[in-house]
Amino acid sequence: MADLEKELLYRLLTNNFGANGFEEVIYPGSLPPGFSLPLPAECRLLGSMVNTYPPIPRGAQGVFRQDHTRILLDSVLPAPEFIERLRAGLPNGWEELNWPHSGETGFLPAAEQGHLNLQNNALQKSLHITAKDELGMTQVTLDLNSLHPEQQNHMMFHAQQREQQVAVRVPAGARLYSGGGGGGGGGQWQYTAVIETDMPAPDLLSYFGSQLVQAGWTRLTGGALGSVTASTWANDSGGLVLIMLNSNDSGYNANMMSSQPVGEQEDGSSSYSLRSGS
Repeated sequence: MADLEKELLYRLLTNNFGANGFEEVIYPGSLPPGFSLPLPAECRLLGSMVNTYPPIPRGAQGVFRQDHTRILLDSVLPAPEFIERLRAGLPNGWEELNWPHSGETGFLPAAEQGHLNLQNNALQKSLHITAKDELGMTQVTLDLNSLHPEQQNHMMFHAQQREQQVAVRVPAGARLYSGGGGGGGGGQWQYTAVIETDMPAPDLLSYFGSQLVQAGWTRLTGGALGSVTASTWANDSGGLVLIMLNSNDSGYNANMMSSQPVGEQEDGSSSYSLRSGS
């Protein structure tokens, strides 16, 4: 396997790409056939991957064919400048979407990311651009999706749901694998990640805790039992967060569960529960 293909696969795996389509095709070092969006010259193309899903019946409107293309790049441009250059080079018809949330949830890399969300109604496509500074370069991810008109309200609903979710960044120097958004719904979410670091578990929990405090959370409990160190948190709206770190050879298997009230009982108390995914 060539070095470029290995690098592409590594980035796909560490960027939490859900390769679960009906058919997946990888293009090391190249763009997929039919991709026509202009890219800034100051970039290095790692490659791309296309997920094609089974056709979705849409009643009288016929069949909607859904696909997802992910393109991975490196650039010498700072993240904000790369995003602006790509935005300026897009042809007419692309409109920026002001989502209520950036989409960043769960365990996040140390470096903050730049985001740009666009859609083209004529092409029935959406484009999500993520750029982050990493190891002296800007790592860029482009996600191009089929967008049926009926999906727009659905996407906005999920963006609003993410406003209730929790996010913490790992410290500088730590390596994060399979972080980002997790599963859940109905006011309950869970996130898992592998964090490579030599920071002691109490210090890492304290680092996460300082971010939760800034976001309005208050620590309830904390402690260690065997290889597991954990803390629980609450906010004024009745939300709960549990963070657990389970030591491994290179750092920790991290798990975070969050819950927000989803209803009221007859006595006026909130109903919620914490749960973990498999």
